[in-house]
Amino acid sequence: MTCHVLALSGLFGKKWTLALLEQVSLHGNEGFNSLSRRMGKVSPKILSQRLHQLEAHEIVQRTVQLAGNQTRTSYTMTKKGEDLLVIFGQLKRWNTSYPECAVQSCADCPRY
Repeated sequence: MTCHVLALSGLFGKKWTLALLEQVSLHGNEGFNSLSRRMGKVSPKILSQRLHQLEAHEIVQRTVQLAGNQTRTSYTMTKKGEDLLVIFGQLKRWNTSYPECAVQSCADCPRY
């Protein structure tokens, strides 16, 4: 039996994971390139790793659509991911109640 808290705690402690979750939830149905542009400083390799990890834990869902010669990939939150966002939202509210955090979006945080 797998402990989801233990499995996910390691993933959430990795740089860019929470910022990526926030971006997928705010701008759902966007592809890799759009997420990469929105997150700015994250390398494509790390972004790809985090997306695959979140998909493996069923937090985000990857959808591939074929249209002629083009392939479009998009990422959305799963039900499990949306439930997790409630907890993430509580953490953000707690964090922004202290004056040292003044940014609204984790992807814009200068600490990244």
